[in-house]
Order: sequence, then C-alpha cells, then structure tokens
Amino acid sequence: MNDSIVEEVRRIRAEIAARNGNNLRRIFEDARSREGSEGRRVVSYHPADAGEPTGMMREEPRRPERP
Repeated sequence: MNDSIVEEVRRIRAEIAARNGNNLRRIFEDARSREGSEGRRVVSYHPADAGEPTGMMREEPRRPERP
C-alpha cells in the first residue's frame, strides 16, 4: 500500500539531505536559516525565567459535588 503523503515527505527529506551533503549539522543550520523566512511566526519553547517550569501546568477545574 502506497501513501502519497508519506512518499512526498520521504522525497522532500531526501532532497534536503542531499542538498546538505547528508550532514546533520548542515541540515539543522539550513533549517534554522529558513526559519521564519516564509512569514510564519517562530515560537521559542525556552522558559522566560529559569525558575519557571518548562511545561504547561494547570489545575483541573473543580467539579461541583453531587447531593
């Protein structure tokens, strides 16, 4: 069974790897250099304050007790 989306992703991945000599560091640097160049918002996942937890934590809302 062929999946056209998977095949496209694999083709693009091979093109990017070949363009960068199959060098992981160059692939990463290429991705970083293109980051944000397409007008999309780039989000940083680094916490603003080193003392803050890195994950989102929230308390579940309290449910009213049943009679």
